[in-house]
Amino acid sequence: MSFVRHPLALVRALSLDRTRLALQNVLLRQQLNVLRRNAKRPKLEDSDR
Repeated sequence: MSFVRHPLALVRALSLDRTRLALQNVLLRQQLNVLRRNAKRPKLEDSDR
């Protein structure tokens, strides 16, 4: 039966990795949105144009 368990464990591990990666992406996107919202844009001067 071990030949059945190993592929199933591999599939489970891969799906957990994808789930963790997706969750990490969501959290990082949220952090970027907060940073963009809080960061003030510098004012352009006439010499910058």
